[in-house]
Amino acid sequence: MKIVLDRVAPIRKGRPVEFTIPEAMDAAGVAEAFKDIATRMASGEITPEEATQVASVLELRRKAIETAEIEQRL
Repeated sequence: MKIVLDRVAPIRKGRPVEFTIPEAMDAAGVAEAFKDIATRMASGEITPEEATQVASVLELRRKAIETAEIEQRL
């Protein structure tokens, strides 16, 4: 029964990761957030896997900024 329940409702492996989001989430703000994540990973506050997951979200934001800037130029 436990095996079935573990597959239906697996135990959450992640945990909330706290970091400071810059006031402006422009390109400079995203770079600042990347720096914060790298610093926290280096100090051991978060794992490399957690840093990678947060960085992927920041990368999506960076791409959105880039797309908006290209659209404005056109």
